[in-house]
Amino acid sequence: MLCVILLLVIAKPMQANTSVIKDTVEAASFFRDIRIKYASDKNFSTEDSLKLVKAFQLSAKSNYIQGKIQYFDILGVRERNQSNYAKALQYHKEALQLIGNGHFPKEKAIVLNNIGVVYRRLDDLIKAMQYHLMALEVAEDNNDQSSICVSLNSLGNIYLVKKEYDLALTKFNAALAKEIDAGNLLGEAINYNNIGSVYEAKGEFEKATTFYFKSLEVNMRFGSTKGIAICYLSLGDVFMRMYNIAEAEKYLKKGFEVQAMLGDPIYTASCLTKLGRLYALKQDFERAQAYYNQGLAIARYIGSLTYINKSYKGLSEVYEQWNKPDLSLKYFKLATSYQDSILDEEKAKDMNLKQVLYETGKKDKEIELLKYKEMVKDKKQKIIVGALILGCIILLVFLTLIYLTLRLKHKAHVNLIQYNRDIEEKNKLLIQQKEEIMAQRDQIEDKNQQLTVAYETIKIKNNNIIDNIHYAVQIQNSLLPDPSLVKSIFPQSFIYYEPKDLVSGDFYWVAEKDSKKIIVVADCTGHGVTGAFMSILGINALNTAVNENGITDANLILDSIRENIVRTLQQGESFTESKEGIHMAVCSFDADGKNMQFAGAINSIMLAREGEILQYKGDKMPISISPEMARFSTTNIPLRKDDLIYFYTDGYYGQFGGAHDRKFGTSQFKLLLQEISPMTIEKQLETVGDTMYSWMSGREQVDDMLVMGVRV
Repeated sequence: MLCVILLLVIAKPMQANTSVIKDTVEAASFFRDIRIKYASDKNFSTEDSLKLVKAFQLSAKSNYIQGKIQYFDILGVRERNQSNYAKALQYHKEALQLIGNGHFPKEKAIVLNNIGVVYRRLDDLIKAMQYHLMALEVAEDNNDQSSICVSLNSLGNIYLVKKEYDLALTKFNAALAKEIDAGNLLGEAINYNNIGSVYEAKGEFEKATTFYFKSLEVNMRFGSTKGIAICYLSLGDVFMRMYNIAEAEKYLKKGFEVQAMLGDPIYTASCLTKLGRLYALKQDFERAQAYYNQGLAIARYIGSLTYINKSYKGLSEVYEQWNKPDLSLKYFKLATSYQDSILDEEKAKDMNLKQVLYETGKKDKEIELLKYKEMVKDKKQKIIVGALILGCIILLVFLTLIYLTLRLKHKAHVNLIQYNRDIEEKNKLLIQQKEEIMAQRDQIEDKNQQLTVAYETIKIKNNNIIDNIHYAVQIQNSLLPDPSLVKSIFPQSFIYYEPKDLVSGDFYWVAEKDSKKIIVVADCTGHGVTGAFMSILGINALNTAVNENGITDANLILDSIRENIVRTLQQGESFTESKEGIHMAVCSFDADGKNMQFAGAINSIMLAREGEILQYKGDKMPISISPEMARFSTTNIPLRKDDLIYFYTDGYYGQFGGAHDRKFGTSQFKLLLQEISPMTIEKQLETVGDTMYSWMSGREQVDDMLVMGVRV
């Protein structure tokens, strides 16, 4: 019987745990399915809604936080697709509140991107960009390629709307590269089409057609009928803008055929009005009239004011060219009446969007006010409780004093006679104490003299130490390459060098050896005097490896320096014996500047090429004893004219500052390098310094900073 009871006690927790796992798996499966469905179908059925509620209940039952986050986020997407932007923001922000300080980076990046999309729909491009940038930073820290691509695409669309075409191309190209690496054909097709749209907006129609054709080829490869139709219409439109009527007619007709199969009335109406405009250009007025009338019929059926207006306007222009002024005037008036309706609709929409933004901001302020009131209430309660406690303590002290006073009074009465007897003896003691005090005064005067001498000695030693540190600065500066030497080897270069203390653990080094040009940027353990000693060892090891032993291969230089440092510091075989070491990036350039070798010990470099930033990472081994002591690897990089190579240590992007007192960060550092890469070398140096000065805003520098740029 006892065994049976024990088995039942053990079985209950196991059954409960199994039930939680089952509920979590079921909820996660549905959330995954609904997101896949939403990617291609924006409709949300009643069955989907019921399943979503069930998934939320399962998530709440099993305390599946990710499930609850996804529930509110999906509700936000649903409301956004129905243009209910205030509700969409409410649901997305509830999801963000659930995330809080928890470690849910994947869900956080998705929610931040979705909030950015809502603000983009509301034409609040500043807030949209802020949320997409936050999503990009979270996704990059978590290596979440899917959310990185969404952020880059969204930022590209914002720049396209703002007509900042070069920045839009940078984002779309970066997203395209990631989609190709991931093998995501849908993302690849979308980005080719987006890049084509940018070039079409810029008026570079030949480039636009090139990317539309690339998008078409990818859409055909994975059988996306809707994507094929969009590409056909885009090609027809751009060929018409190029006045290549034959090609425009060919692709618009293909697009019309595919749209007819899809049965999407809005795209069909768009295609018919484009065909009407095409035949008007060909002076084939009967066919132009026919296509405009077909488009008008569909536009009336679906109630699209925009395409009714376009059809009337097109018919008015056709009849004017056809020399039918009465009909032209009739349709011009009809087009004008619908233009007024469109303007009224846009005004109403604009007022609605402003109301949404107002209500959203108002709600945020109400939440902040509620939090403030709760904080004030909590403080008042704490003050009241504190006052009560303090009152009790004062009362207790007062009662204690009364009690002690009564006791003292009683004792004084008892001891009064004894006191009088002892007074004479105490007088004798006072005389004796006076003599002792005089002796102590003499001792204190002697000690004061000794302290004065000690202070002067410390002051002298302190001045000697400061003088020695200044001398150490001169020694370190003498070991660093002279700026004229750097300019003679690399004329187009700049160096931003800001030690935290008088001496630095960061250093740079250049040399020319056997037709090779070599650059080294390094970050030694610590900063100040400790880092300076390590930098001297590093520079000496470099001089030995390159200038004395003639080593010019980047990886062999690192191998030689590591061997030298380990031997000099007498580091044992166990990497736990010593923490001293150096992080280093080495580049060896051919004499003609067409090729470069890169090797890194922890440190990386960045290459700016045609507005894009490429990062090359070093091996995960320092210049010291470490868990892995393999030979350093090397990367051969073919160079192009005007390529820019950036060397840096972690002090720059690790500096705290800004409005929220956070690190500058690698994402913001990449954006800075991308922004300055077209500038002159002198302007780049100025911008790097001004940016960090503004970022710190008077805060203390936390580490040595070194950024070096070289244009080949």
